[in-house]
Amino acid sequence: MSVIDSYLHFDEQEQIDKYGDALVMLRKFFSSYLSYSGNVKLENAIKKSKIEHLQMSWKTSTNKDDCAIYLMRHMKTYMGQKMKDWQPGLPTRGLKSLRILRAKYWTALLTSLTSTATVR
Repeated sequence: MSVIDSYLHFDEQEQIDKYGDALVMLRKFFSSYLSYSGNVKLENAIKKSKIEHLQMSWKTSTNKDDCAIYLMRHMKTYMGQKMKDWQPGLPTRGLKSLRILRAKYWTALLTSLTSTATVR
């Protein structure tokens, strides 16, 4: 089970302090859901999976304002591939790429809301 976190933790204790037992509980609930839905093979794979925090070059300890942008980009681009093959298009420094992504996602949200409101 891979944890994608754009915040740069400086040591393992900081990760433990942040997540506590939440990741273990999440894995437990997810495997329970898979059992309930009849997917025993995947349930067993999730139960046995190791929880790993992915190491990413664009992690930051200073930018906490754009966590939603990071989240949406991660969800759009990460498909379980190896880190060396993952190209999310996030900068290690600088705001230009983040500004472009902000504008892109806001446009998608606003036009979607407008379309929904117009239909009513």
